[in-house]
Amino acid sequence: GVGLRGRSPSGIRVPGHAIRTPNRDDGSNLYLVPHGDDRFYMGATTALEDRPRLAPLPREIAAIREAATRFLASELLDGTLNAVIGSRPVSEDGLPVLGQLGDGLWIATGTDRDGLSAAPELSRCLADGLSERTDSIPSCFKPSRKRSGFTSAGLARERLEVC
Repeated sequence: GVGLRGRSPSGIRVPGHAIRTPNRDDGSNLYLVPHGDDRFYMGATTALEDRPRLAPLPREIAAIREAATRFLASELLDGTLNAVIGSRPVSEDGLPVLGQLGDGLWIATGTDRDGLSAAPELSRCLADGLSERTDSIPSCFKPSRKRSGFTSAGLARERLEVC
C-alpha cells in the first residue's frame, strides 16, 4: 500500500479521530489517521502485487491526492508530505487470519484494507480466545493448511514463496 505521511500547514487542524471512506470500485478508498496535533497518515492504494516495491509510483500519489481533495480536507495536502510504501497484510484467500499458531503464539493479520474497521470485532474474538472464555473465532479465519488459495476477488493466485 502507498500512503502519505504529513504535517499540516500552520493553522490547519488535523481531525482528532481516524476517518475512513467506504471501499469504492473507482479506487477512491481513503483513510486519514491523526498522529498528534499536526501530523497524519493518509492512504492508501488498494492494488495487490506479487512482488514488493521500494518506491511508490507517481500515479499512486496522484490518486491519493485526488481522493483526498474529493473526500477529505484538501488543505492538508498543502503541508509537508512524504510518500511511503509498505506491505499490506493480505492472505491468499482474502480473509483475515486469526488464532493460535502454537503454544502461546497467536496471530491476527491478513485484513488487507479492513484492519481499521475490523479491529474491534477481531480484537473481541482474539481476547475471547486468549482468555479461553469461548471460541468465537470463525473457523474460516483460523490459521490452517486447509485454507483456500482463492482470493476475495474470486481469482486463483499462485502460492508465493516467502523468504
